[in-house]
Amino acid sequence: MKKTRVALVGCGKVGGLHCKAVAQIPEAEFIAVCDADSSRASKFAIEHKAQAFTTVEEMILKAKPDVLLIATPPPFASPTNCCCFKCRCSCACRKAHGGIH
Repeated sequence: MKKTRVALVGCGKVGGLHCKAVAQIPEAEFIAVCDADSSRASKFAIEHKAQAFTTVEEMILKAKPDVLLIATPPPFASPTNCCCFKCRCSCACRKAHGGIH
């Protein structure tokens, strides 16, 4: 069975929680992370055995995820959502008051 390829935008505290959740799903494979801070992205990628990127566009085009988890504050999530739609990648992000949409 082919695993679902998962990528993450935002390598902070919330991103770490998303990674732990993905690790619990046998059908999912964590493949890439993206953060504007390249050192934070690299450190996070090493820790979670994934590729590191500093732009969402590059990550989507090179890593080719099936799903993109967005763990950035709400003002930064909208441009990322638009990128997902252009690249035909499913995405999930937190609403400003919590939860997933």
